[in-house]
Amino acid sequence: MALTFPASPPSLFLFFFFLLLFFSLSQAQVQTFTYVNEGEFGPYITENDADYRVLPPFSSPFQMCFYNTTPGEFYLALRMATRRSESTFRWVWRANPFSPVRDNATFSLRPDGDLVLANPDGKIVWSTNTANKGVVGLKIVPGGNIVLYDNKGKFVWQSFDHPTDTLLVGQSLPCQRADQAPQQE
Repeated sequence: MALTFPASPPSLFLFFFFLLLFFSLSQAQVQTFTYVNEGEFGPYITENDADYRVLPPFSSPFQMCFYNTTPGEFYLALRMATRRSESTFRWVWRANPFSPVRDNATFSLRPDGDLVLANPDGKIVWSTNTANKGVVGLKIVPGGNIVLYDNKGKFVWQSFDHPTDTLLVGQSLPCQRADQAPQQE
């Protein structure tokens, strides 16, 4: 008795080709980036007369920047203003309020989906802890919320869940029990 297969080799090949195509299209690639804290400082007035370096893709009214008020100690922050030339920019969120970084520190969205701030020696100072959680990109939504999102547009992580010293419209202040110590980020 001979074995027979219902599909001929060309149709089997097409089946596997389309299966591979389907899986490759369904696996969205992370929009990775790395920015280095280097170069000239910005020319505009800022809160606390801080020196700052704007990160390229982020534009007004919210901008991601490295800033410092003490030489050699930088914070990754979101600033806000309505008009560049007439308004003082205000710092409204900080990634690393307790752990400054140095010149040449990096801010990266890694291929695994983790958003990371690291010193030049590679030591991680701050992270969203979103590795392997389906993150495909980062954006700043109009209200100033920095979000990491998945391939369906769902927020995986958002800065509004991690307030520093300023609340923006639409953001809430998380409540803590009196017997819990505050967490540093």
